[in-house]
Amino acid sequence: MKYLLTIFLMFLVTYGVRFAGLSMGKTRVPEFWLHFLKFIPVSVFTALVVLNFGTEMKELPVRLIAACVAGVVFYFHRQLWSCILVGMLVFWGLRALV
Repeated sequence: MKYLLTIFLMFLVTYGVRFAGLSMGKTRVPEFWLHFLKFIPVSVFTALVVLNFGTEMKELPVRLIAACVAGVVFYFHRQLWSCILVGMLVFWGLRALV
């Protein structure tokens, strides 16, 4: 029962935020907030990636190499999908070798 309450509260928060954003209609958002909101996807992705670096110490070198290769790909290509794809391929390849 405790899990159902948690899931329901998560639904309410998610629905509330989405409904608030969609109900704004033609309201103009200040430039500061537009600039601020541009960084949210990158920050969330960074938080997810950095969180995984401390999980297993034996895989740390493999993860660091894959992250560096992905960073180089992103520097030249500027597409997040290619960064993720190459980083995962390098990670899986190195992990299979080690």
